[in-house]
Amino acid sequence: MTASSPEAAARKALGIDLVRSGAKRDLRAKVYFQHPGQSLSMVRLYAKVAERAIAERV
Repeated sequence: MTASSPEAAARKALGIDLVRSGAKRDLRAKVYFQHPGQSLSMVRLYAKVAERAIAERV
């Protein structure tokens, strides 16, 4: 998949907005990415607090 950022890739793949910081319990995705000429990197993405509260009510 091609995306402008790890957050954009997660939005395309999962359909939810995620952020780079959060509590372990809010971890939603690990996104691996590689810019041309650079090594592979990984970013942990977490649910936003407001989205977590909505999911807990469902």
